[in-house]
Amino acid sequence: MRGPAEHVDPPGYQSPTASRLAARRIGGGGGPPMGYEDLQQVGAIIVGSPETVTRRLSETIGQLNPGYMILIGSDGNIPHKDVMRSVELLGKEVVPALHEIQLAPYE
Repeated sequence: MRGPAEHVDPPGYQSPTASRLAARRIGGGGGPPMGYEDLQQVGAIIVGSPETVTRRLSETIGQLNPGYMILIGSDGNIPHKDVMRSVELLGKEVVPALHEIQLAPYE
């Protein structure tokens, strides 16, 4: 992604909120970098128990109606056993619960 920033992120391409978040993440003058709690508050990351994650993802799906979702079981320096537990909970509890919630109106 080399080249001028406006080529990969032209004005108007993102919402004003998304632009402010991006500026804070990369230190682009939009204020201090966002902390963990800030990222949770704006929905940039979703963490918690399987029930919490399922609820928050379901809300996000309801608002955005995405065609695809990418779920990441880890980000950052997390011990391997914790990453594996996160992936296991996503696969065994969160994704099946999301399928039940999201598919129920169509059955």
